[in-house]
Amino acid sequence: MPAARKDSLTEALAAHDPLAYKALYEESPSIYFVIDAESTVLAINRIGAAQLGYAVEELEGRSILSITHPEDRDRLRQQIRDCGAESCTLSFQEFRKLRKEGGVLWVREVARSVQGSDDRTVVLVVCEDITAKKQAEQRLRESEERYRRLIETSLEGVWLLDADNKTTFVNAEMARMLGYSVEDMMGASLFDFMNEHERAIARRNVERRKHGIKEVHDFKFRRKDGAEIWTMVSANPIFDPDGQFAGSLGMVRDITFRKQVEKELARRAAELEKSNERLKELDRLKSSFVDTISHELRTPLTSIKGYAEFLEDNIGGPLTLQQRQFVEEILDGSSQLERLVDDLLDFAKLESGTFTLRPARSDLRDRVREILKVLKPQADENGIQLEATLPDEPLVLQMDAGRIGQVLLNLVGNAIKFTRPGGRITVTATAVADAVRVEVHDTGVGIPPEHLPHLFKRFYQVDTSSTRESSGTGLGLAISKALVEAHGGQMGVESTPGKGSTFWFTLPVSAGSEA
Repeated sequence: MPAARKDSLTEALAAHDPLAYKALYEESPSIYFVIDAESTVLAINRIGAAQLGYAVEELEGRSILSITHPEDRDRLRQQIRDCGAESCTLSFQEFRKLRKEGGVLWVREVARSVQGSDDRTVVLVVCEDITAKKQAEQRLRESEERYRRLIETSLEGVWLLDADNKTTFVNAEMARMLGYSVEDMMGASLFDFMNEHERAIARRNVERRKHGIKEVHDFKFRRKDGAEIWTMVSANPIFDPDGQFAGSLGMVRDITFRKQVEKELARRAAELEKSNERLKELDRLKSSFVDTISHELRTPLTSIKGYAEFLEDNIGGPLTLQQRQFVEEILDGSSQLERLVDDLLDFAKLESGTFTLRPARSDLRDRVREILKVLKPQADENGIQLEATLPDEPLVLQMDAGRIGQVLLNLVGNAIKFTRPGGRITVTATAVADAVRVEVHDTGVGIPPEHLPHLFKRFYQVDTSSTRESSGTGLGLAISKALVEAHGGQMGVESTPGKGSTFWFTLPVSAGSEA
């Protein structure tokens, strides 16, 4: 209540009988009680009584304690007692009032004693309805609790850093991964958990995040016991409302076992290079492993993505801005994992000989346009110009349009990954002799000559360092080449380091004339 009105009301109550002056505040949206020293309601405004579900006559003459929540009565009784014989104003307190039809009305209450014309001391109690505020606070607490449980039960480490790279939050899994307690890690610097070599890499990565660059890379951390572990880190920058760098959020997964397996596989592959029969056996085991793991990944991946979508749709309650950012990262990671699983399944089918094409007459130009339309937002986000040069006449072929689209997605997607902002990617399709030749040319970083003979091998990656910016299985090009060859075509690459690359493939047109 404004100070001027409060003083006016106080003067009126002090000079006259308070019961005669309730009309002064009948239309106020607040609840006004006038009570005596025994807590009996002498007067209440009409609107205030209605908020509690009563008529004025039902409340006058009753104790105010009778419509106060039992757990709050002692505090209210003490407030009235403290406000006793001499004039005083108490600070605001929060109480729960009981509505007639059931339920609770939360109020913020202030009381003031007033000397009436008959020398009686009465207490003026003014209540402001804060029920909506309390309900919002409860929903927020429940949302935060659900979010906390989600983070704490995550199988990945969650690591939040401020702008100075000091730890402001870690979940239990992150602390367990490094052999510390959560309390030990709070306030510690990111650089306290790595050796000098990794510190130099981490400082460079932090500087990149200050410019808004998200990264997924393999990284080594040092545990409390001195041992080093390999992790896969998804690092994301955080900016405050003014656009200033406020810190980083890292999702961390222990991949030490995977690295050990990769190292062991590499050692065994070198040994088996001398024995063709042993190499075939390794390929068979690897294909079986990939097929099994890929199928097993489907169920948890579907669950992760589904529950993340529930959170995004506020099914579990409203999300804060930061919580929504976390959910978006979960969905992005799930989509990336889904693509990797698809690659692994295609590879397993190709290896086992169960892969089949579903050819039909299709215009290759339409397929190129569809793929560029899908990838244009990604190119625009990276500041890359994406264009196509296509003939005016249809390029009708007997082909599996979905699989050729998969080849185009892979080649153009790779070009986007390795082309710097301001670069250009051009897709051309031309009829040459008895075939159609498709080229994907980029102005990206190019490929060193020593890697060109190996690009289409399974699991081969040009950059195998722990700080590579683009992650993947190393199967995309191998699968694309197999798909093109299954159509009777060929695939190749031409590249100059620093100037860009051109990946090309051909498809025969002879089948295109068939009905």
